Amino acid sequence: DRPLLLGDPEATHAFSYTRDVAQGLAALGDAELREQVFHLPVHQVAPAALYAMLGRQLGVTPRPRVIRRWMLWLLWPVDSLFRELLETFYQWDRPFLADDARFRARFPSIGVSLERAVAQTVEGTTTVATGGSKPTSSQSAALPSA
Repeated sequence: DRPLLLGDPEATHAFSYTRDVAQGLAALGDAELREQVFHLPVHQVAPAALYAMLGRQLGVTPRPRVIRRWMLWLLWPVDSLFRELLETFYQWDRPFLADDARFRARFPSIGVSLERAVAQTVEGTTTVATGGSKPTSSQSAALPSA
């Protein structure tokens, strides 16, 4: 099975790493900040580049199946999910960014690099997929790839 990718694979997006978000929320709660707005840490990267990083970590070459707007138009009468994706497609067919500079300036120790976030995500995913242990080479070959 090939992974799915909505919209433009080269349009830069802001992606959040769950551990960074959790640490950021905890820090905001402890800081007792009032009437201030922060965007939690994000990594700005094109989906194609993110897939490539994930592929390198998994030892595969990802070839995502790109879902275009016209495909959603054809599919939305079949399933309401496609109608909802069509309504939010503007988030995927052009850059969709967030500015976390204020958060990073206030909490410089929170947030890992994109490379580390990808490595930790792959490590956690492969550990779960193999029942709690690191995968062997034959198990890695059985993991979903492009």
